[in-house]
Amino acid sequence: IGIEFLKHIERTRLLLHLIDLCDPEEKSVEQRYRAINAELDNYSDKLNKLPQIVALTKTDILQGQEVLNNALKFFKKEGVEVFCISSVSHDGLRE
Repeated sequence: IGIEFLKHIERTRLLLHLIDLCDPEEKSVEQRYRAINAELDNYSDKLNKLPQIVALTKTDILQGQEVLNNALKFFKKEGVEVFCISSVSHDGLRE
């Protein structure tokens, strides 16, 4: 992620993960979420204790529901609040 970025987010009270459901590298949502959290854990014990919210993005171009359903099941099991959004179609966004 980068030390400068990690230093910057030490001041926050909440982490919001934006996770692209249509990742071109085809890594699972779970793998990407765990990779980011592993970097946070390696950098600071404080960061891994912050509340987290996930926004699953690009729901407007998602091919099929399997990726979304698997992601929702994973985050429910993890106890992480999840929002499904599309910045293009404005689905899941409020003013």
